[in-house]
Amino acid sequence: MIKPEIASNDHERVAALLEYNIIDTLPEKAYDDVARLAQNICSAKVALVSFIDTNTQYFKAHPGTDLDRNTRELALCAHTINQPGKITYAPDTRIDERFRENPMVTGPTQVQFYAGVPLLTKEGHALGTICVMDHTPKYLNKTQLESLELLGHQVMKLLELRKKNSILSKNESELEAKNKELGNFAAAVSHDIKSPLNNMGAIAKILLKDKSEQLDSEGVELLEYLSKSALKLNGIVQGMLTYYKNSQFDRETSTVNLKQSFDEVVSVIGEKDLIVETPSNLPLIKVNKTALELIFSNLITNAIKYSDKAETKIILDFNDENEFYTFSITDNGIGIDKADQAKIFKHYTNLGKKDRHDNLGTGLGLALVKKILDDLKGTIKVTSEVGKGSTFIFTLPK
Repeated sequence: MIKPEIASNDHERVAALLEYNIIDTLPEKAYDDVARLAQNICSAKVALVSFIDTNTQYFKAHPGTDLDRNTRELALCAHTINQPGKITYAPDTRIDERFRENPMVTGPTQVQFYAGVPLLTKEGHALGTICVMDHTPKYLNKTQLESLELLGHQVMKLLELRKKNSILSKNESELEAKNKELGNFAAAVSHDIKSPLNNMGAIAKILLKDKSEQLDSEGVELLEYLSKSALKLNGIVQGMLTYYKNSQFDRETSTVNLKQSFDEVVSVIGEKDLIVETPSNLPLIKVNKTALELIFSNLITNAIKYSDKAETKIILDFNDENEFYTFSITDNGIGIDKADQAKIFKHYTNLGKKDRHDNLGTGLGLALVKKILDDLKGTIKVTSEVGKGSTFIFTLPK
């Protein structure tokens, strides 16, 4: 028996292996399927997808044997990883000087045939092998050997996909933590800012009410400006808090009565001069109720704020199409110029337009809607004509 050599850079190979987080993990069907395919193609009793660290060979898939690991010193595959890019092929291990005295050959396991392909990273590190073994000598033809190599490539694709998914999962977890931290920060800051802003507005109103006769016109104008500014800043701060509190939604869904949900949002908004039209046959649908109602609320509120008609009219339409629910909300407001339609879903974009109460918007409402739909894999777009109104069309996956 010739003991497998350990290369001087083996620590680099092991480090590369550990990056895939595959060592000593539970069985997975994808790897089992590849191993069984190798077993069938080569008509072998045993097939392994194995990975070798400093001292141990771990079997990720092992049809044909109940063993799940071996020592590196006795592993036939330990020779294979020393020949990157080559098949280690021993039709009869009993006469192969590398294996003939190995206990895996002479002992109870009786491995008398072996063929193994190294699993190579792009950097040339052999992480382990895909191999086939049998209890009697065996010869493989060219097609079988080539197939074994191709299956090795497939195992590496599975490993690379695993690595990318692990990175994505880690990034997602870190992003969720940062979003939560940012939301908490926004809440704390908004609380600290809102209190003095409310005091400023309240004091300005008191002075206007009780001391206006003692002030000249410029003084009254400045107090009115201070009151409006405090109110505007309060709206911006509240908008920021709403955005960060509601910009992340989970994927949980529930059965929603669409008409009832829409009517409840309209009722909470409480606008008197509002005409609402909805289809008579709105169904029960399964969606994220909180997200849907927040979208409805923002779009309806915007329609009311930017209405220049005596009565604001809102029309809801709904379609059940393929894998998505499609909603449209049409209003009869001031409309949006075509050149500005691509801008309205960006943060802090208000186009310089004042609402019916002579206030500029915060530019966060539609940005929040877009963010919610992005998180839920939905879409939103707008069609509009200045002076006639707008239609917001959004989709939610079923």
